Amino acid sequence: MKKPAAGTNALPLAFCAEGYAQILFCPNAKSSCAGVLDGGALQSQCVALLGRHAILRLDVVGDLGVLPRACAQRKVSFLAGPDVQLVADQIRCDARQQIRRLFGVDSRALLERAIEGGYNFADCMITPDGCSMMNRAVENMELLKTMGKSKPKFFYEYMEIPMKADDNGLNLYVLQCRNHILTPLHEHYGIDVSDAAIRSAVAEHNHVCELIRAIGEYRKGDNPRITGYEFHVITLATYVTPKYLLIDKLEETLKELKTRRPDKKNPYRARVVVVGSEVDDIDFIKLVEDTGAYVCADRFCYGSFPGRDPITLTDDEDALTQICLQYMNRAQCPRYMDMPKMLGRREYVSQLAKEYAADGIIYEQIKFCDPWAYERMLGSHILNDDYGYPVLSVDRPYNIASSGQMRTRVQAFVESMEIKKIQGGKQ
Repeated sequence: MKKPAAGTNALPLAFCAEGYAQILFCPNAKSSCAGVLDGGALQSQCVALLGRHAILRLDVVGDLGVLPRACAQRKVSFLAGPDVQLVADQIRCDARQQIRRLFGVDSRALLERAIEGGYNFADCMITPDGCSMMNRAVENMELLKTMGKSKPKFFYEYMEIPMKADDNGLNLYVLQCRNHILTPLHEHYGIDVSDAAIRSAVAEHNHVCELIRAIGEYRKGDNPRITGYEFHVITLATYVTPKYLLIDKLEETLKELKTRRPDKKNPYRARVVVVGSEVDDIDFIKLVEDTGAYVCADRFCYGSFPGRDPITLTDDEDALTQICLQYMNRAQCPRYMDMPKMLGRREYVSQLAKEYAADGIIYEQIKFCDPWAYERMLGSHILNDDYGYPVLSVDRPYNIASSGQMRTRVQAFVESMEIKKIQGGKQ
């Protein structure tokens, strides 16, 4: 096959088992070409046209996205000459629609950042099987070799995690953590993963948790000394910063809060608990508080409840098993589908709302996150109907800073809680 002529409009749209593929449009030809990039060599071949159509499999689609190989057996129209650009634009449009349907916005954003080189600092990638979309994103990070190019010890690991909190689930949890976290870290980087080393790491973790809990206690005041936005920034730091670099900063912050004077007049009109899926976008909490709702407690992924609960260890059992048991029992993730865990998630939120004197609850999920979509639908109704809390139920984009629609909804929710206070309770 002849190589495509210079100036060919190449669109990086397809992935195939042999390597990385491109659909190559030849403006001066009467047929389209497909090129397969395998091992750095571009090999061109013609795609047979059936009339004006060809059947192609689009697996990596669009400028950003990647689709599973089974998802997109499609009929695409191919035209020659001046119409090529129109076809290219249409394929890009179709591709983005496909990837929006099959990828959560957070997974897509993480994959894009990996392709841009945003995670080149990492030494490994370990992903749990809690979300199929996130797994597909990480699989394609590996297939596209987005990380570890200059790090021969770099590795990817995929973990299977339990869906029920029982003995079988615990055994699976321990086995997966040992095989996919501890053993690879020790083999590749020589990290000490002995029981004594794990206990030492837990002690450091517990110190951070105690400091975060002490800082969070200041959110209980009628006129709090720390904003929910400030607390969320600090909590996020504890998830991504080595503990030994952070402890003195947390101690300094706690000391400052003891003498900080709040505003004479409370700037907030209501207190809310934010519940739901991942919130690593600090602008979401800022948006909520800018509308007059103080975020007094955080029951979301990357929040302090229950993620910053201390781990209690005894000498009766190995440290890893005790850690897995406590994480499994207290986890509020909707992947746990047994009835006690499902009912317990609603009760947990209710207890938080009582302890922190919340006026209402914001139940949020990132768009297209299926586990939290079901959880949000059920939880928002149950917390309102059975527990009597005003609930705002929203799905949100991954990056929300410019969302006027979300701002309007939160403002309306705050006003509804104010009206309820004036009327003396739920009507």
